[in-house]
Amino acid sequence: MIAEESHITSEDTGRLNFNIPSISSGNSIYMLFVISLLMILSGIMLLYFLYSSGEKVREIRISGLKYLNEGDVLEILSVRKDSPITNEEMESASMRLKEHSAVYDADIKLLAGTLYVNISEKNCAAVIRSGDVLYDMFSDMTAISSSSVGCSGVPVITGSFSHVNGAFVGDTLRETIKSLADMNKNKPELANRISEIQINSRKNSVIFLTDPHLRIEYTGELSASLVNRMYAAVSYYEKENKSNGWIDLSGQDAILVPGK
Repeated sequence: MIAEESHITSEDTGRLNFNIPSISSGNSIYMLFVISLLMILSGIMLLYFLYSSGEKVREIRISGLKYLNEGDVLEILSVRKDSPITNEEMESASMRLKEHSAVYDADIKLLAGTLYVNISEKNCAAVIRSGDVLYDMFSDMTAISSSSVGCSGVPVITGSFSHVNGAFVGDTLRETIKSLADMNKNKPELANRISEIQINSRKNSVIFLTDPHLRIEYTGELSASLVNRMYAAVSYYEKENKSNGWIDLSGQDAILVPGK
């Protein structure tokens, strides 16, 4: 068998040279796309890592406190300086603050390592003395038992009251708190003088005033009409320059007994 000779012409050589692999512009664009995609994915993973691990808290600033102190808030937050905190942990801390009887609303933000905690507190309504226990009570009837009174500038209300699930219940006490709020708004000069209210279901209830020192007895609830009668009686004592006395508002007619 005679082997066939193969001849490579110059035309074939040119064709072979044309097919030699080389890095084209299309391949360069593809490589740049892959590299860019990898960098984006790396950035996303880094952000996810930072988000999941949390930013370090270097300073804590608390505002809006009247009843609570910073120690109370820090205990509820359970956050320490130079420790990381995540968004989920901040939301959880905010919920714990809002569950406190004295807190109406709470907002927590972390900016440049500083944790800002802004708290809106409820208004103190009264200090309740029920039996041997003192309670700080707020405008929504929620209350905190405490050996030391935290509410200031409010009257003490004494009586036998029901305390259920962290709040007081009862129409008489609720009406008394409502009347005190109305007095603070419309007759602050009278409301600011009330030092104590003794609520009795079987006998007359008593209100103690300062400047002048008056004992005011009444029956039933502390209604708006009763407040108006009390206001008129106290005004009379002021005009007469009496420093102390006793007023009986349990009947239709007020009985005024000036002191010495």
